[in-house]
Amino acid sequence: TYWIINEGSLDLTLGTIVSNNNEFTVTQPGSSTIVPGDSVSFEVTFDPSTLGNQTASITIPNSDNDESNYDFNISGTGTGIEEITVNGNSVEIPNGQVATTTETGTQLGSLNIEKGFEVATYWVYNEGTGNLNIGTVASSNLNFAVSQPVSKVIAPGDSVSFTVKFDPAVVGILTTTIVIPNSDSDESLYTFNVSGVGLEEELFPIEVYDAVSANGDGHNDVWVIKNIEHYPNNVVRIYNRWGNLVWETTGYDNSSNVWNGESNQGIRFGNKLPDGTYFYAIEYQDKNGDSKNEKGFVILVSDN
Repeated sequence: TYWIINEGSLDLTLGTIVSNNNEFTVTQPGSSTIVPGDSVSFEVTFDPSTLGNQTASITIPNSDNDESNYDFNISGTGTGIEEITVNGNSVEIPNGQVATTTETGTQLGSLNIEKGFEVATYWVYNEGTGNLNIGTVASSNLNFAVSQPVSKVIAPGDSVSFTVKFDPAVVGILTTTIVIPNSDSDESLYTFNVSGVGLEEELFPIEVYDAVSANGDGHNDVWVIKNIEHYPNNVVRIYNRWGNLVWETTGYDNSSNVWNGESNQGIRFGNKLPDGTYFYAIEYQDKNGDSKNEKGFVILVSDN
């Protein structure tokens, strides 16, 4: 609001007050005549449609002989509204999301704690009309490391990316909260969870011996599957060359539950099997509960 004062001794007559910038609009005074000692007011409304600093020249035509066009400048700054969204796998991740999903790229894989890592990329979008400023993106769990965006200022309609590297050092289901400080007034801390699983290193690899000499001499009389006793949830099957099952057990342990060249299946049940090549299939669960399979052949040699 501006006031025009008549400090003279005659009536002051005003013309139409104008602005040379459409971003600044003038509301005319209630009267175009001002008696001596009196005043009228007018308003200028700044309603920017673009960002940045803007200036207008206001001109007041009047009957003052030496100031018939009274001019002055006014300025204002057009700002916008920041609006942050975050995507993973091209799917929006809601602010405050706790549950992790493969769809949003927030549920990462199962990785051995001794080797391997996984990197996920997330995008921060500015869907507002003003520049969005973001702070340092943080992770609440050291097993998830953040690589910062290359830019901390996002123009309207633009985006930047950052990555989270999952490199587990401990076993189990691991979760972190990602925090993105930003200048969006109603979402100034944008958070979401990311999860992954750390797996134990396989310390006892299965090693299958490829021969059995079931002759009673105390050497290789039973078939040895090295380290199978560490995986009691196992099933072992042996087939002849025609694909017939000739021996089967659960809980093979290299001591009391072993194959010594006899059959416990089919027509040769309880009898020694003829020398030759047999084929095995071993199923077991490792320490992480994952199902494993081993297949191959074993040669049976005996005196019968």
